[in-house]
Amino acid sequence: MKQKWLDSAVFYEVYPTSFYDSNGDGVGDIPGIIEKLDYIAELGCNAIWLNPCYCSPFQDGGYDVSDYYRVDPRFGTNEDIKRLFDTARGKGIRIMMDLVMGHTSYLHPWFQQSCKEERNEFTDAYIWSDNMDVEHCEGRFMCGLSERPHMFKVNYYATQPALNYGYYRPNKSWQMAMDSPAALASRQRLIDVCEFWLKMGAVGFRVDMAHAMVKNDPHHRGTIRFWREVFQAVKTHYPDSVFLAEWNNPRQTVAQAGFDLDFYVPFGLFKKWAQDRDDEHIYADTYISEKSSLFRIFLIAFKQAVRSVNRTQGYQILQLDNHDIIRLSRGRSDDMIRVLWATYFTLPGVPLIYYGDEIGMRYQPLKGKDGGYQRTGSRTPMQWDNTKNNGFSTTDGELYLPVEGVDSPYTVAEQAADERSIYHTVKKLVRLKRTLGCLRATADFKVLHTGRHCDGNPFIYRRSCGTDELIAVILPRKQKMQISMKKYLKGAQYDCLLQNASFDGQTLRCSGTSYAVFWRNQTGTDAAARGDQ
Repeated sequence: MKQKWLDSAVFYEVYPTSFYDSNGDGVGDIPGIIEKLDYIAELGCNAIWLNPCYCSPFQDGGYDVSDYYRVDPRFGTNEDIKRLFDTARGKGIRIMMDLVMGHTSYLHPWFQQSCKEERNEFTDAYIWSDNMDVEHCEGRFMCGLSERPHMFKVNYYATQPALNYGYYRPNKSWQMAMDSPAALASRQRLIDVCEFWLKMGAVGFRVDMAHAMVKNDPHHRGTIRFWREVFQAVKTHYPDSVFLAEWNNPRQTVAQAGFDLDFYVPFGLFKKWAQDRDDEHIYADTYISEKSSLFRIFLIAFKQAVRSVNRTQGYQILQLDNHDIIRLSRGRSDDMIRVLWATYFTLPGVPLIYYGDEIGMRYQPLKGKDGGYQRTGSRTPMQWDNTKNNGFSTTDGELYLPVEGVDSPYTVAEQAADERSIYHTVKKLVRLKRTLGCLRATADFKVLHTGRHCDGNPFIYRRSCGTDELIAVILPRKQKMQISMKKYLKGAQYDCLLQNASFDGQTLRCSGTSYAVFWRNQTGTDAAARGDQ
């Protein structure tokens, strides 16, 4: 069943270690998130993706779980997260947790039991070879941590043993089928974890590595069946629960596997998956940039994805930024960031704001911490103001990670004080996204112009729903341009948001990296969202 609230949802991703420290120990926590819920609500977001807060040794930033049923003490208690769910709900905000059950930490009690030579309930809960011969195994197998003379498969780091959900096509003696008793027991444990947190008040889960649960499944047929059976069980008791896949194939995940949402990562969105922390030009050839040879490739694939997903019971999130990639501000001017946001919020799909991106927070090239490596610089503390520790913490000691400092222009306080800031741009665009019918995730999308050389300079498109209509004009390139709007605007009265542009009722004059968003004020949206940028 389609979750209609997602049609006008705006998600906000919170990395709990870095959002707000309520107790002065230098590390963010759940009570700190509760204190800042009003900020998220005021921004206009009605859903939160909460990165992992389960017990963990944090050898992969919390994506190595050692207890699925307990909040890690660095963040607080289960009572704290229950209060977060309840308080957020009272403010119209739903909380989506991170479900990390393709693997556990090697310190999880399940794995510790699985390592024992004597058979027990968890002997086959993980994927083990039947000997110590590395040539006998496929990739990513480890040994040396167990009593049993076998090797265990890992999903990513050496400390993340893969849970056993079976193989779609077993072809070795130690590989179990996805319907084997051990694989079904692992599936039930996943269902139990989901129902525990849904009962407590979570709305659903972003599912880590959702595509990789069933092994030896190149076309994901087994994994699709796996998730359909999981959702059949979970949604019997929690029909309104929402699941977001980390998969990047909405036509599979949403249309076939039954996910409510999937990320759509466009080809060319970032070079090398934005992993090079020293590359100032990491986004030089992205889907929307001053000069992008990939724009046409992006647009063809994106339009196909939009058509496909709009016919399903679900939605997609165009991937812009998250905790795993270099922040979108790297290599971009403030004008370019505002143009990017104008594009992002007016294209089809469900938008997601990674904490701090709404104020243009900078990426800091730092040494790795908690297994973050080059991602560490994207996980620095939220910068609330220009006081000590940028308002993140009152500690006189060491912060989890450094902040920019008291002179940074990229703080909530500095940005909120400037009506032309990135923050106010985002806030106005979120308001439009939440209130205009033509900006609902699945409203009609028609490309009107792709630039003289099909490079997206300018990129003009229409969003429409009934009598609601919005025309977006995006000009990433730093150039002067005059655009006659007569053939795009239908003679009605339009409100507008402008950056580096002016409009006299006939001609749009752009003077640099620019955008112009025109909308018919048919839905009661007042002029509060209006204004030159």
